[in-house]
Amino acid sequence: MKSEKVYTINRILIYVIFGLGVLLVASIVANIFMFYKSQSRVFDCNLGQNIEIEFSEQDTTLLANIVYPSNIVSGTKYKQKITLKVGDISGSYYVRAKAIYADYNIVGESLNVEISPNSSWHKGNSEYYYLDALVSDYQSIDFIDSLTLPVVPSSVRNNTIVSIYFQFIPSTLDPETVWGENIPTI
Repeated sequence: MKSEKVYTINRILIYVIFGLGVLLVASIVANIFMFYKSQSRVFDCNLGQNIEIEFSEQDTTLLANIVYPSNIVSGTKYKQKITLKVGDISGSYYVRAKAIYADYNIVGESLNVEISPNSSWHKGNSEYYYLDALVSDYQSIDFIDSLTLPVVPSSVRNNTIVSIYFQFIPSTLDPETVWGENIPTI
């Protein structure tokens, strides 16, 4: 009788431990998924295709990767339209963007890409462009119409991607404190 009670208690403990283990694994997987989903999204396209970057409140960084053909000519201006589309958001946000040509195999080696931003974007000291207004829900904001690749040193010549980073912070925060730069007046 006593051993039957011990067997039943052990069996219940095994089920409880197994159930807690399943919940723990599910929680870890869900947190990893939400971290990556909420921190950034990547948009890929080919050079010349229009890109619409969609912003929602879960995003802090958006990345547009522009893949260009290997026969592209450095120093030549190419048409490239990029538009920021804002969805349903509850507040307003500061936004900045930067375009780079980077070789991800060589740490710290990247080159700024010359872009022609819309007149509502102003260049700061850190090579980022800052939108001169806060973004709010259901806006469509043109970022650039063209880009020019820099003359590329041989150490990064094999790369075929221009990356454009968009970063967002809520208007309740001070952009100078967060980004470390005195941004153009909004």
